[in-house]
Amino acid sequence: MNSTFQLSRAARLIIVLILLGIVIGCSGQREIRGIPPVIQLAQLQLEQEHVVLALRFRNGNDSALTGGKLQFQLTLGGQVFAIYNDTPDIDVIAHSAEELRVRVTPLRPESLDRLRAMAARGQGNLQWQMDGSLNLDQKIPPLFSNQGRLFPVPGRDDLFR
Repeated sequence: MNSTFQLSRAARLIIVLILLGIVIGCSGQREIRGIPPVIQLAQLQLEQEHVVLALRFRNGNDSALTGGKLQFQLTLGGQVFAIYNDTPDIDVIAHSAEELRVRVTPLRPESLDRLRAMAARGQGNLQWQMDGSLNLDQKIPPLFSNQGRLFPVPGRDDLFR
């Protein structure tokens, strides 16, 4: 009987040690590492020969995202519209979202005329897809891909949101 009591006592000690380890492990500060930012096209504004894109960067990390080289291919309505390759000033604080404006030149100038006609009518929507890479100073997976739809802004013949 004594050996059964000793095993029971040892089993209880093991359970207490496991629970104590779980509590200690959970009490430390949680750190999120290496989460790539979510990059979305928030706005497209038509200019004479260019388009200004408002890109929304969402950072889910515990530290700021800074520096870096941004490359992407923007597809509108199933056709490649523009290619971007530059080093914009990226600075997105932890757990936040920032907007970055970049200027792109369409690969085909006639695609600007189609966008202007669509915006002037104020009807329809513009399906977009963006595939690229963002090489930051931090160790974060560089590749990203996102898609969505933009709609003409009523009363404006140069803006999609």
